Amino acid sequence: LARPGWTLATVRLHVSALPPIIGQSKVENVSVPTGRGVHVDCTAKAAPAPKIRWTLPDGTQIKPSQFINGNIFVFPNGTLYIRNATSAHSGHYQCLATNLVGLARRGVSVRVETPLAPARIMAPSPHRVDVAYGSPLHLDCEATGDPHPKILWSLAGRSRRYVVFGNGSLYFNEAGPKDEGEYTCYAVNQIGKDEMRVSVKVVSEPPTIRGDEGPAVLEVPYGESFSLRCEAKGQPQPWLAWFSPFNRYIPPSSAKYRVGNDGTLLVRDGQNTDSGNYTCVARNAAGEGRRVVTVRVRAEPPRIVVADRRLFSGAVTETVLAGARKLIDCQAEGVPSPRVTWLLPGGAPATLTSHRDGGRVTVHANGTLDIRNAGRMDAGRLMCLASNKAGNAKLTVELEVVEEKPAVKPSFADSPSSAGVISAATGGSTVRLDCSSRGSPAPDTVWYLPNAHTPPTQLTSLTLQCCGWR
Repeated sequence: LARPGWTLATVRLHVSALPPIIGQSKVENVSVPTGRGVHVDCTAKAAPAPKIRWTLPDGTQIKPSQFINGNIFVFPNGTLYIRNATSAHSGHYQCLATNLVGLARRGVSVRVETPLAPARIMAPSPHRVDVAYGSPLHLDCEATGDPHPKILWSLAGRSRRYVVFGNGSLYFNEAGPKDEGEYTCYAVNQIGKDEMRVSVKVVSEPPTIRGDEGPAVLEVPYGESFSLRCEAKGQPQPWLAWFSPFNRYIPPSSAKYRVGNDGTLLVRDGQNTDSGNYTCVARNAAGEGRRVVTVRVRAEPPRIVVADRRLFSGAVTETVLAGARKLIDCQAEGVPSPRVTWLLPGGAPATLTSHRDGGRVTVHANGTLDIRNAGRMDAGRLMCLASNKAGNAKLTVELEVVEEKPAVKPSFADSPSSAGVISAATGGSTVRLDCSSRGSPAPDTVWYLPNAHTPPTQLTSLTLQCCGWR
């Protein structure tokens, strides 16, 4: 039998583990011409074997044996390959090697170089540009080059540098005389420069007044409003101003005046003081234009006329039967139209808008005084007053109100016999025949001659001479 006991054996266990180590420098700058390919290495050793991945400038991650966009590839050993490089491939690339023990990084900056080219202006403006005053001005100066050129504009004789748009265009919102001249566009980079000159002319036109065809002398009735035209054109658009006969500036809007957008001046309620010369002045940067209009405010004092246009003078006498209607004319003319007022006996006024005695006494629009149911209180002196800004006129009327008398049948003052005979002494002598009559109202007298003719007038006596009458 074996003797009991134990046995001893020794085993040595070694676990080998190494973090990744990249064989290339941690930072590298790589330049490559446009269109060429470039290899960027990233080989790493580690235990266990490391995993490699690249991060592109836009953040995209790529692993070995993977293609991106058809021109970026990572070989199994970790080398990054860029085929047909362009400026879009420029940027920072990062290689990352990792295993269970650790990681390592490598950064590579890739710059894709383009061939350098001097600045060259490709789309110049015309060598001469005419621009209307106040209009926009736009000058182009597009340039190419590598590096991209800087664009500057300058105006001859001035140190000022003008700000331009990114494409090289120079722009003015409103061109004026100060913007005229020789402009130079400069395109500059490190390789060279180019320049272009443009002559700018700001076109202007002195004012012309289109209201000149209107009357140079304007007659205006007193109290009426009137308008004066002054429409001006020019380049730039002229500034308009009106001046009164007293050479005072007329504001665009007031109780008396108003100037329209087209330059027309409106003067309200023409008075004698509004007569005189009105001056319209149109100005712009190119010059000045003027128009003078003479205004005569016409005022005529009142005059009272009758149907045959004769002026009334002194006093006239009118008669009316008691209880009848009486119309007394007072037609007045003048500029401005006169206002007619009647003064009744006792001094009470009567006007167009007043109605005296309950409407029994009225004044018509033509100035006629209308008295209905005339009575003794209407008798006496009446006065028609016509007045306007230019003066006054008056008409005095003595009104007599008569009572109507009873009618009396006509009779002869000396009643001859119905067959009265008067003998003439001899032929050719004169014979007088009387025919006086009485009556109320007064009768009309008519003679009938032997030849059946009647004289052309009413006679109270008839004289015969030889064989006729007179």
